[in-house]
Amino acid sequence: MRNFNINDFGLLPIKAATWGPFVLLNLEKENVSQKKVDSHNVSKEWQDSCSEVLSSSGIDSSLSYVCRREYTIECNWKMFEKVSIQSCEGSSEKSKENYDRLGRKAIYAFIYPNFMINRYGPWMDTNLVVPQGPNKCQVIFDYYLERSLKVTSSYVGI
Repeated sequence: MRNFNINDFGLLPIKAATWGPFVLLNLEKENVSQKKVDSHNVSKEWQDSCSEVLSSSGIDSSLSYVCRREYTIECNWKMFEKVSIQSCEGSSEKSKENYDRLGRKAIYAFIYPNFMINRYGPWMDTNLVVPQGPNKCQVIFDYYLERSLKVTSSYVGI
């Protein structure tokens, strides 16, 4: 092939950063080859005001991957706010099996446009919502567990 320049056909650089167990990618078309990517700024941009709340709620890279489950459901997949956080505390009555499994506090973060992070007790799960039409979507759950409990855990049935 005449005038073929191998350098014109390489991979395109993109902004990438890590936040806890997540790899964040920015696919906007801009020249990033000379720019240094600041992980803190990328996570703040992605999560807006919730990055501090999530970090202080135990969402970090110390969790160990357990499994993946996928479901197709009939619902609209869109989220309109950039970030929404909900949390709840358990009751004052302590049920041994529920307390050990779920902990006393849960936090649910919805991050635009279709990603959720849920942390409860020793568990964390992420939900990626993939649209399949205006009223149908696939939800992909990835489950994580504190490393110290993964090997000795009797938790089943996720």
